[in-house]
Amino acid sequence: MADKVEDKEGRVEPAPLEVALLYKILEAQRETLTFIKDHTPEGVTEIVEKNVTTASVTTINFLREYPYRKLFSVLIVNKGPSDVWARINNDKEQLVEDGETIPFEKGKAIIEYASLRVETGSAEVRLVIKY
Repeated sequence: MADKVEDKEGRVEPAPLEVALLYKILEAQRETLTFIKDHTPEGVTEIVEKNVTTASVTTINFLREYPYRKLFSVLIVNKGPSDVWARINNDKEQLVEDGETIPFEKGKAIIEYASLRVETGSAEVRLVIKY
């Protein structure tokens, strides 16, 4: 009979084994696709303009504001006239001098927010983000 999985000697017919093997291969392909989607940048680059004022800390939360997701990289461009202190997530604060550009890049999308601070005066900052 075609409905029997095992024959008289207890051997399994090849068709059910092929289906089980194909199912395992499909599971592995789905896991690989999910991994690749999570770790490969989509290549979307956006420019975000921010004005930073005196002695205040401006925090840009990328999960609560556009693009509403974690980022792979942030390029901070200080257009002046004052120096800006920049911090990405909980990393150490870095000085971005007037006219300077500093990249912050991660191997995967883990950048959730950026904090910008000016000690005196004000500064115009451009963020080039990649998600």
